[in-house]
Amino acid sequence: MLSKQQALDFLAESVKHGPHQVVADEERKGQQDFLTSASEMLPAEVEPEGAKEVLEKAGVEFLGPADDELFQLVRLPAGWKRVASGHPWLSMLIDDQDRERARIFYKPNHYQRVASLILAPRFGIHESCHDTSQLESEAEYLAYVTDGGVVTDCGKTLHVTEVAELEGDRLQRYRITRQLIKQARVWLDENYPDWMDSFAYWED
Repeated sequence: MLSKQQALDFLAESVKHGPHQVVADEERKGQQDFLTSASEMLPAEVEPEGAKEVLEKAGVEFLGPADDELFQLVRLPAGWKRVASGHPWLSMLIDDQDRERARIFYKPNHYQRVASLILAPRFGIHESCHDTSQLESEAEYLAYVTDGGVVTDCGKTLHVTEVAELEGDRLQRYRITRQLIKQARVWLDENYPDWMDSFAYWED
């Protein structure tokens, strides 16, 4: 709950800059403070069940609660880091091979502060669309599979689909993109049948 002074400060900033901008600034600062904190921290809430043991096996040391009850102190293995994702609520835990090991959700707003860590599956599917002209209807599209990049394009590219030209109306273009995503999923199903399981393949 806000103190009377915090409520007055928020009201004053909202009048000056608008409430949406104040909230956005609060989220951006909260995420930056988390990523640049002197102490290595991760959210106290770790999902799914068993994820903490997976991270411990990978070398993450859990040292106990932080001063902020939303977080716990940790010691990350050499080369591991927490990085921004471009979204004000989301950052990532990246290992020494540039693979995304977990997604970190942190909403730092004064009216709702929540944080959690969700273990990431090892493989991710991404899309790439390159405009071949200034006309929106002319573009090249492909899908590709990465080892260790689910939210963002990090890790190593393992498989790339054929390149298709996006043509026709919005529905036709959508069908083309979904077909290439399906190709990527089929490749993963054939080579890594449990690829959607966040516990699978990390020890390979």
